[in-house]
Amino acid sequence: FRLCQMLSQHTERWTWIVLREKAVYHTLNMFKADVSGMLRGEGWVISESFDDVRMSVNRAHSDMDHNMPSHVDQVPKPWPTPPTHFTTNKFTYGYQEFVNTYGIPRYREANPALFTAATFPFLFGVMYGDIGHGLFLFCAGLYLLWNEEKNDKAKLDEMTGGLHAGRYMITMMGFFAVYAGLVYNDCFSLGLNLFGSRWAFENEEPEDGDVAEMTGTYGDGSSVYPFGLDPIWHVAANELLFFNSFKMKLSVIFGIVQMFSGTCLKGLNAIYFGKRLDFLFEFLPMVAFAASLFVYMVVLIFMKWSINWNSRMLSATCLDPASDGWGSVDYQETVNGQTGVWVECDGNGDGTCTPWGYSCQGNDDLADKCPLDFGGSGDGCQPPNLITSLINIALAPGVVDEPMYNGQAGMQNLLLAIAGISVP
Repeated sequence: FRLCQMLSQHTERWTWIVLREKAVYHTLNMFKADVSGMLRGEGWVISESFDDVRMSVNRAHSDMDHNMPSHVDQVPKPWPTPPTHFTTNKFTYGYQEFVNTYGIPRYREANPALFTAATFPFLFGVMYGDIGHGLFLFCAGLYLLWNEEKNDKAKLDEMTGGLHAGRYMITMMGFFAVYAGLVYNDCFSLGLNLFGSRWAFENEEPEDGDVAEMTGTYGDGSSVYPFGLDPIWHVAANELLFFNSFKMKLSVIFGIVQMFSGTCLKGLNAIYFGKRLDFLFEFLPMVAFAASLFVYMVVLIFMKWSINWNSRMLSATCLDPASDGWGSVDYQETVNGQTGVWVECDGNGDGTCTPWGYSCQGNDDLADKCPLDFGGSGDGCQPPNLITSLINIALAPGVVDEPMYNGQAGMQNLLLAIAGISVP
């Protein structure tokens, strides 16, 4: 019994000794015996840590009190492709691990994790976009940061360890969700009247169907809500249509910008590695395809935002020259070299005229009343549905029902041809 008791006191120490010796021999078995009696091992070392590795080997060898010297040096080229190593810190670690789940860049390629650290939380905020929910996420990230040192020393399970590793990412995601929520003026799906709405109803208690009037002058700085969307949109009849359109267009713009940026990184990698064929027959066709379809859609979005559709639609509206609406300053189209000039028609039709002098007959098409002559049924005087316009580039080449500029059909045929040529 006493023998067993004595042995039990040393069991744990002996176990660790055996494990250490086995680990040493396992490592030594990966070395190759040299003709001079030395053991030779090859492996990759970070270039910045090469001197530290040499010092560590020499120090370990000197402690063994052997006469044979140790030697650490670079193996002459050619080498196989080195492994990829990225130096990270507390902030970038989570993003690097996130990128690595999709694929690890090869040696000396541009590291997309650097760009992901900025774009991923922002795009998440654009998608999440709520002050209230984003604030919960932001506070959760701050809580993880507050307990950072405590969690570093603690033994965490897989789920908690993952949250701890992504603490900075969670905080940034919550921050941008709050920021996007302020832009959308959305807090738990409710609008916040932080700066005072630029619209007002005549009645203090408006009813369904009442129309709000702008408190300032259209185009003046006082008529613009200082930051984000005016809270009046949350009680508008077309609230859902407006918000979905606004968020969809923002998502498309940012998504295409990120996608195009990734394509540009591919081109920079091809230039850096001197891969001319990849640059000419892979990168350039990708740029041509993306630019001819997706970047063009972004151009159409900004073009639609910049056009004064009130003026264009008014130019194709039949009005009585004796009515109060005749001579409105909203009409700003240029016809026959004159901008915003109202021209009274000859009155041969039903007595109404368009602002540019067309005599309305009562059954006129929009294309007849529009002075722009861009083609299609809208002729340039009706705002288009951009999704339909993009789909029709491929499904109905040369046909643009609601064009925004002159020659749009021919331009889209050219872009479609470029996209088709770039595919092979």
